[in-house]
Amino acid sequence: MEQYLIGEIELNGTGEIELNPERCSALKPESLEIRAFDEKGNETWVEILNIVVLGDPQLVNFDGETQSLNRGSSWFFKIERLVNFKTIGSREGQGLYIYLNSDKKVSVYVKIKGSIASKEEIGK
Repeated sequence: MEQYLIGEIELNGTGEIELNPERCSALKPESLEIRAFDEKGNETWVEILNIVVLGDPQLVNFDGETQSLNRGSSWFFKIERLVNFKTIGSREGQGLYIYLNSDKKVSVYVKIKGSIASKEEIGK
């Protein structure tokens, strides 16, 4: 059964957003979409500093290694992209953390689609 998580943050500098499932105890993320808009409503981008689940970076390098120093742009995720992130939980600290940066004031919207998972799968 698919579930959607929606997050929103106002950003002017560095910020973070945590997404947790609300209707189930655990969720296996399958896709991610990030959209950013400036004050005039024009689509723009933000820098993705990191994406983390339970302290583990989820951004993977071209050689298949997960590295905390990988950075990216939200332009890549402005259309829904498939992901293979670890399972997240419903409690604070068990969610998917996205660390972002922007040099201007923006509104950022994040959507995660995934499948319901068991509590035992959190972090795996």
